Amino acid sequence: MDLWITVALLIVIIIILLLIYRFFRFNKKHHDSMDDTDGMFLLNKGKHEDKM
Repeated sequence: MDLWITVALLIVIIIILLLIYRFFRFNKKHHDSMDDTDGMFLLNKGKHEDKM
């Protein structure tokens, strides 16, 4: 039972870190280009461009 609690906590922590990371990335991108498009679209677009 303790193992499942540990795994659940790790997953929650990873999700929170990802959200914080994406939020800060979006803020940086938003300052660079003042487009008032959908935030999630900008995040996904920026992520794909950086990987290529």
